Parts: sequence; C-alpha cells; structure tokens
Amino acid sequence: LILPVAAFAQHKFTLKANLRSTPVPAKAFLYYKMNGQPPLASVPLPGGAFTFTGTLTEVAEAHLKIKRYPAAGTLVKRTPSDLLDFYLEPGTTVVTSKTDSVNTAIISGSAINNDVAKCKTLADQIRDRANGIVAEYKSGTTEQQKDSVYTARFNARLKALDDEIKKIHPNFMHNNTDAYYSLILYKSLMNIEAD
Repeated sequence: LILPVAAFAQHKFTLKANLRSTPVPAKAFLYYKMNGQPPLASVPLPGGAFTFTGTLTEVAEAHLKIKRYPAAGTLVKRTPSDLLDFYLEPGTTVVTSKTDSVNTAIISGSAINNDVAKCKTLADQIRDRANGIVAEYKSGTTEQQKDSVYTARFNARLKALDDEIKKIHPNFMHNNTDAYYSLILYKSLMNIEAD
C-alpha cells in the first residue's frame, strides 16, 4: 500500500458558501483544528452567501455551523443543530444549499470531500436495500414473523449487507492508494487498533 504524503507547508484555503437567505439574522461559524488548537471564525450571513479564508498546514476535520438570532420575544420552534461536517483542505471549497441550511449542503471543489461523498453514497444505497428487506419482513404475517426459519432468511440477507458496508472503506483504500482520503482512513484504522 503506497499512501500519499500526510503533511504539506502552509497553504491558503477559501471556503465559499451559498445558501438561501435566512428569515432571521444569522451567523456562520467555522471550527477546525490546526496544530492541536481549534481555530474558530464567524461571519454574518447577508443574503445567505459568505466566505472564510485562512491557512492550513494539513487537511483538517472541520464543522460549519449556522446560528440564527431571532428577534427578542419571538417564539421560535426549537430545531436540530444546523451543522455540516467535512474536511478542510488547501484551495477553494464551495458549499451550496438549496435551503437556508448547511446540513443538506453539497460540497464541491474538494477531492477529499468528493471521495467521502462517494463512500457515503455506496453506504446509503446499501442501507436502502436493507430498508427494503426489513419492509419485506414486516409484510409477513404475525405468525411468519414468529417463525425462526422465516426470520433467519431475512437476518442472513441483512448480515450480507452489513458485511458489504464494512468493506466500503477497505475497498476504497485498496483501489485508491494515491487518494488523501485513503490516508485519513488508514490513520483512523491505526488509531482503532491502537486502542
């Protein structure tokens, strides 16, 4: 296995985002670790577009969060955190959403995040197939669902899909030895084994 070099000199990054305008004032927060320290930057969201720039010495795990500030006294329904997890790398990365939320955004201009998305798509397809198997199982009668032979048949199919999901990352590393995401996966595997 030949892996790409892990570190590089300081390089500039630009993160451009384009969301739909939020109905209330909001800010975007970017969190990422560099040299063990977690930098934090924030910008207002006029019209839903914003940009972050900075420098990196290595690819960093990052989190982009949108925080809304409704007017005082306004009753607002509590919603889940609006958060996007991704990898920040040198160059220009673009985050685009058809809504005013980042958690459904699409990332472009980033080789690492493209590879993450490919692996996620494969996993989602397998989960869709698993949901189909569960639906097929539930379509059986109550008596059938109590039958161990009937249940075992579905469990075997689900187990096979679980094995497929577990092979996504190893297969990616094997077939993409020059990808930086392979290095990230390899390092995470080493950390798990070290524990």
